[in-house]
Amino acid sequence: MAWKPLLFVSLILITKIHTGKTHFLKDSNNYTFPDSFKFGIATASYQIEGAWNEDGKGISVWDYYTQNTSFVIDGSNGNVACDSYHKYKEDIELLKQLGVNHYRFSLDWTRILPDGMINNINQKGVDHYSNLIDELISARIEPIITINHWNFPKSLDHLGGWYNPKIVDYFAQYADLLFNLYGNRVKTWITVNEPHTICMRLVGQFQIVDETFPRGVAEYICGHHFLKMHSAMWNIYQTKYKKSQKGRVGLALSLQSYLPKTDAEDDKKAVERALVSAFRWFCDPIVFGDYPEMMIERIDRYSREQGFPESRLPKFTEEEKRQLKGSFDFIGINNYVTIRVEALDDTVDKKPTFQNDFAFSEEKEDGSGGYKKTIQTYSDGFGDILRWVHKTYKQPEIFITEQGYSNSKSINDEDRVFYLQTVLKQLWKSINEDKINVTGYTVYT
Repeated sequence: MAWKPLLFVSLILITKIHTGKTHFLKDSNNYTFPDSFKFGIATASYQIEGAWNEDGKGISVWDYYTQNTSFVIDGSNGNVACDSYHKYKEDIELLKQLGVNHYRFSLDWTRILPDGMINNINQKGVDHYSNLIDELISARIEPIITINHWNFPKSLDHLGGWYNPKIVDYFAQYADLLFNLYGNRVKTWITVNEPHTICMRLVGQFQIVDETFPRGVAEYICGHHFLKMHSAMWNIYQTKYKKSQKGRVGLALSLQSYLPKTDAEDDKKAVERALVSAFRWFCDPIVFGDYPEMMIERIDRYSREQGFPESRLPKFTEEEKRQLKGSFDFIGINNYVTIRVEALDDTVDKKPTFQNDFAFSEEKEDGSGGYKKTIQTYSDGFGDILRWVHKTYKQPEIFITEQGYSNSKSINDEDRVFYLQTVLKQLWKSINEDKINVTGYTVYT
């Protein structure tokens, strides 16, 4: 196989260092990647597009909650954001300057279906994304589409949102439309971005949360529906579009590196539970066809002891398991930090909670929930998780769909440069020394 210089060096070199203190890697090795390897950038529609009420777009949950509630502490919103809706051609010029192979972006559901339902298609929204795709292809940048990245029509939120079983049908109809509209040009699809994050954080925030909110129940209903949505989209693509379009479908899951807080055996076992609760919850069903055995057993047992007639974790039918199993062409991984995990008391609380079900707490290195450099630049953790996924899921194709460093206060961005260098070195080692099938790397903006 032919080899090429590291394309992504352009991203590293584009950062100007104005101080005398730098901590770049001093390494004489020439790290190169296969010609087929892809480097790229990722975004999400609400964070960059703006134009929140233009050209027939409907109201999303982010539009509503940022403008009508105290959801965001400082009152900011994405009404304008980076104005990418109007400036997407400038964005593509910047991507060309970076020399990237692909651009991963998400579609705003309400820009295409203002009411969230298939009976009302907004042609101006359809045309916008079509134009964006054409511009990317013209620039020789592969478009990678995320069908849902944390955004959702407010109209469907009124119907129960991710808790309503009908959301599986609405989502599948939307995806079918997208495959039909863009699948002749888009060959890589990501169905959902981080369902774990949505079900653990965003759903609770977008719904009314008080002492009556059914924690330890709502999260699993949400996750169950997301998995059924993914399966539905996967199977629609396989049966209707795969033969003619020859594309690929996966999903993007959040997977951080976990370390035990101490050398105690309880903390080591807590790491296993953390991996189940954060990643295996969604990855096991698409690979093996069902939830992890540890998850099933624990929630079954806890539910019985709490007086429930059946498990709080929904069950898949045999047909659903069959459709879920193997429903991916690649496993997308979003990775940022390393987290220390501590075991909690493994007794059953009377009132169910997700935390009680898995009995662990997590913290960043400084103990405050913030990103501290010493733990965020622990790049060995990136290699650890790649080896773990490779072994656990029988050597799947892995695509790094997000990776990056949170350091918004610094203009002279030495820390991010150093972080990317160390991570890319780990990635190179994983591919060349560990023989892990990683085919792409994407920095989140």
